[in-house]
Amino acid sequence: MHTQLNFSSDIDLLYLYSLDAGETTELRIPIHEFCTKLAEQVTQAIDKVTPEGTVFRVDLRLRPWGQRGTLAYPLRSLERYYEGWGQPWERAALLKARPVAGSPRLGAQFLTMIEPFVFRKYLDHSAFTELWEMKARIERAVERKGGAGRDIKRGPGGIRELEFFVQAHQLVYGGTQPALRESNSLRALEKLRRHGFLAEQACEELSQAYRVLRTLEHRLQMVHGLQTHSLPTQRAELARLAHSMGYRGETPEAGIRQLEAALALHTERVRESFERLFQTMPPPPVSRAQPHFAEALTLPEDVAIPQFQTLGFRRPTEAYRQLAGLGDPRRFPHASQRTRSLWNRLRPLLLEKVLGTPDPDLALTQFEQFFARVGGRWTYLSLLLDNPATFDLLVKLFGTSQFVAGLFLDHPELLDVLVGTDALAIPLEAEALRAELADSLWAVPTYEEKLDTLRRCKDVQLLRVALRHLAGQEEIEWVTGRLTDIADVCLQAVYTLAREALQARYGVPLFWSAEGGWKEAEFAVIGLGKLGGRELTYYSDLDLLFMYSPEEGGAEDEAEAPAPSPLAASSLTRHAYFYKLAQRVISMLTLYTGQGRLYAIDARLRPSGNAGALVTSLPAFVRYQAQRAHLWEHQTLIKGRFICGAAALGQRVIEAAHRFSYTPHEREPLRREIDHCRHRMETELGQEGKGRRHVKYGFGGLVDVEFLTQFYQLQYGAGAPGVRKPNTLDALRALQESGVLSSADAALLTHGYRFLRQLELGLQLLFGRAHHELPSAESEVRKVSKVMGFRPAETGEAAGFLEHYTTLTTHIRSVYTRLLARAEG
Repeated sequence: MHTQLNFSSDIDLLYLYSLDAGETTELRIPIHEFCTKLAEQVTQAIDKVTPEGTVFRVDLRLRPWGQRGTLAYPLRSLERYYEGWGQPWERAALLKARPVAGSPRLGAQFLTMIEPFVFRKYLDHSAFTELWEMKARIERAVERKGGAGRDIKRGPGGIRELEFFVQAHQLVYGGTQPALRESNSLRALEKLRRHGFLAEQACEELSQAYRVLRTLEHRLQMVHGLQTHSLPTQRAELARLAHSMGYRGETPEAGIRQLEAALALHTERVRESFERLFQTMPPPPVSRAQPHFAEALTLPEDVAIPQFQTLGFRRPTEAYRQLAGLGDPRRFPHASQRTRSLWNRLRPLLLEKVLGTPDPDLALTQFEQFFARVGGRWTYLSLLLDNPATFDLLVKLFGTSQFVAGLFLDHPELLDVLVGTDALAIPLEAEALRAELADSLWAVPTYEEKLDTLRRCKDVQLLRVALRHLAGQEEIEWVTGRLTDIADVCLQAVYTLAREALQARYGVPLFWSAEGGWKEAEFAVIGLGKLGGRELTYYSDLDLLFMYSPEEGGAEDEAEAPAPSPLAASSLTRHAYFYKLAQRVISMLTLYTGQGRLYAIDARLRPSGNAGALVTSLPAFVRYQAQRAHLWEHQTLIKGRFICGAAALGQRVIEAAHRFSYTPHEREPLRREIDHCRHRMETELGQEGKGRRHVKYGFGGLVDVEFLTQFYQLQYGAGAPGVRKPNTLDALRALQESGVLSSADAALLTHGYRFLRQLELGLQLLFGRAHHELPSAESEVRKVSKVMGFRPAETGEAAGFLEHYTTLTTHIRSVYTRLLARAEG
């Protein structure tokens, strides 16, 4: 497939086209039929034997399913084939793939599409074994024909063996070392040397051997124009070959001896390197289940089910059938014998591993769903069998967290994150993530691809945060802060894309400034709620406020004044322009694509709520807050934080918000309003009773801490700017430092808030939804207690956890009541 043809080479071709749907315009034949006929005609034009000979012999056996396959394939069919049924030898063959005719763009798409198949992101130890087996089959075929020692391509130390040496390194390490992705063998050898996989002397020796063997191959085929790789048996022909290679002794026999000596030297070096490669390669980890687990899967169902119940399954019949069904030909009718063999190895291991998780039934169910999602591809089976630590971690996650399992079910490719030593790597800091995302977005051309790229980036980072969270390696402030960083970066990227699209269509919104010049109107996105306070959870909505403004001298009524200058091809007002911009931002965030959605958006905290305009000018915002806003609206502005857009406008919005939030308030009306709102939430949203406990709105819950903190911020923020913090824990710390809260009260509220926020996030990880209620079933409470770090005690871990929860929420409510009562006095 690449630029290494010899004088009598076949050319290996693969025909592909972009889409399978549709017909041609005149004869009205299906696209597939048209492309197949086109492939037939191209092949015939090149391959047909005429009185003048052929152009090239064409070999089409490298296409999917070989000679049984169709001649031409749509790109999506090729992708499905390589994902599900691609063989190891096809990975090696595709190393040399390059577009040669037709659409360059489609050719580039194909090369991009096959990258995950050819170059695995994890160390693929099985590739060495597979290549060795391929080589052994070739040698056996040559031996059956006879003369293996005289075949310079397929014989020991020949061209094929040297190419396999290079390809084995590329297939194993090319996923993590993109520099090794080189289709030319000589250049690939040099890159192996440069990146430390090959010593300098070995590189020189193998390069020299390759040149000699390929030159000899050319000489052999030039004699009669035949595709041969075997040395001639006639001494006269062998002498002529030696002479053509530059081995010219005093007699023909001397030249032959020189050729044979050189050939022996080079093939011996190649053979030694190839054998050393497999001798030094660490063997794949051997994973074997205990014998009784394998035996349990061979028993008749009526005998096995009682054993499964004894092993610890709550639903033993379902568990047995799930395990037995994995790899069943009726469910996976196209699975190869190799795939079925992998399933047979994996099933007893899976049984052993799920029994070590907090919930074996859940772990097995989610594992089955995962493999139903990926179609039972052998590549995933091989990955898990070759990487026991990854297998262990995946099964443990499936038995622990429905949130993490959901990520894998939606995006199986995230399995790459678990492989190797970086499974618990710290997610990128905001600036590094922003730069990486910008590069990824730049690399994809279409709007749809950019949306998918955003979603994939978010999910990878969410998974990394969740892994470290489940491992207990980070404090809760780190988790919520990092989740907020991810949202900030995604929002900033979406805003940039939306603004660029709008400017391309409508131009830049300008106004005539008081100084007498055109200036660009400003737009800013403000985060409120958990986003503003840097307290996001795994399922938080994003509370957004969209603001715009002219500079000084702009129109007073932004909602009605026309734009003072034409906007490219449109006469949109600034309000209409920024309304479209906000709409586009929301659409890009909430639109479901094949990769899911980014975030749910809540814009109801804007002036007048759902009845108000989606975007608000700064002057209109100030008028509303001064004349019509309720106290609770001033309370929500405490959380305000600039996210993206014009930083100067964002700063002015926050300053305006602070003027209203932190204006001096009368103590009693403020206390009464805060307390009334809090208890209304507890009654209408918490709805506790009969064993129902609500972590957020319930008795002594998160809102107790948040409202008490915000009460003091509203009360003292005018005279103590240091307490103006959007983050609850930061505000509690500032209130203590300013003397508003005692050390004891601040410590209790801080501890309570951290515990309840940790519990809220733990519930989301466990149950895979925006969860705020404690479960009532004891088995579920035990899961929660384990996630919260409680260990079995005399009273049981679940009882100990519930006792701690009750005690802590009682203390929080006591402090809340006492401090608000003191405020009343």
